[in-house]
Amino acid sequence: MTNSHKKIDRILALPALVLLVAAWFIGNTLAENTLTEQIQTHLPDDLNIRYMDDDIFMMEPDTNSYLLNGWGDGYGGKLRSSLIFSETGVVTSIYLTADKETPSFIKRLKNKRFLQKIIGLSWESLVYDNNLPDAITGATFTSQAILDGAQKAARMYAVDILAKEDLPEIVSRKTKWTSQHTLLIIVLAISIFVTRTRFLQKIKARWILILFNLIFLGFWTGNQLSIVQFSRLTGGEFPPVDQHLFFYILLGGSLIFVLGLNKNIYYDRICPFGAAQECLGALSGTKKTIRDRNNHIRWIPRILSLGLLMIGLIFRHPSSINYEVFSAFFQLVGNSLQFGILILVLIMSLFFRRPWCSLLCPVKPVFEYIQTIRNWI
Repeated sequence: MTNSHKKIDRILALPALVLLVAAWFIGNTLAENTLTEQIQTHLPDDLNIRYMDDDIFMMEPDTNSYLLNGWGDGYGGKLRSSLIFSETGVVTSIYLTADKETPSFIKRLKNKRFLQKIIGLSWESLVYDNNLPDAITGATFTSQAILDGAQKAARMYAVDILAKEDLPEIVSRKTKWTSQHTLLIIVLAISIFVTRTRFLQKIKARWILILFNLIFLGFWTGNQLSIVQFSRLTGGEFPPVDQHLFFYILLGGSLIFVLGLNKNIYYDRICPFGAAQECLGALSGTKKTIRDRNNHIRWIPRILSLGLLMIGLIFRHPSSINYEVFSAFFQLVGNSLQFGILILVLIMSLFFRRPWCSLLCPVKPVFEYIQTIRNWI
């Protein structure tokens, strides 16, 4: 990057920050709808609710039924499940009245009839973990968040409506260290070693790293950084460590590279979809890159990234327009747009080096922005 490009980046860094702050304030204003209004929009026209206390509502006209809310932490953020309990304490309906999940994940749950498996359960089954449905592969965080919310709503129903006592305590999840976390630490450590030392076989080492991460991060764990996760962080929402320890290690290690070494190692050696593109490029032998004379093309992914972050802050739902193709490629989960983009990118990878990274990746510009601020300071 030339000095003139760096100067332009520094000049535009501050306006970008101002736009994000403005989007945050707009989002706060739009989120001021009352809880009753938010829930009522998801219910059929013949059902009405009357606020009682916190997350408890009485149904109308059937005043013997109650709607209770429970929260869980999904992939895109907090997810609110609203359950209607009959007079006998059985779940008659469940609605997702606030979620920030990728629509394809919700669609996968509907195709698997996951919500229908919760309907018909009693509050006892939910509170005591009896015959609960298993989480859905490919939408694990989302399905687990719904279950967590349903169990919290059932517990609230037992305590506040039925005045039950001596219920089992809610067992908080403990952070589990697994072999996947250890492997991730090793991968990050090797990346530092190869980058910082006069390693004679850097090219071979880099290929070993990206091929390993293609399998490890892509097909095995299904973990890669996405703009949805960055949107949660910019909105001040930090995923719980017990469920997202892998993410924090991956993000922390990548940021250490940027801040300490001034290198975007995640883009160059860790990202599994970047590795997939390079493998296709190696098969065809292409070395061409997509760029124009003045490298104006670099602004396409930057504008997309900024736009997604702003939409995430304004509407608190970046997943709704997320076009990233990771899930479509590694898990075969996505919408028509994502699969269409994926096919186009895979074909272009045979003729150009990393077309997704050059044109559409919204994560790479985030690290570039951090690098710009770091070098400026």
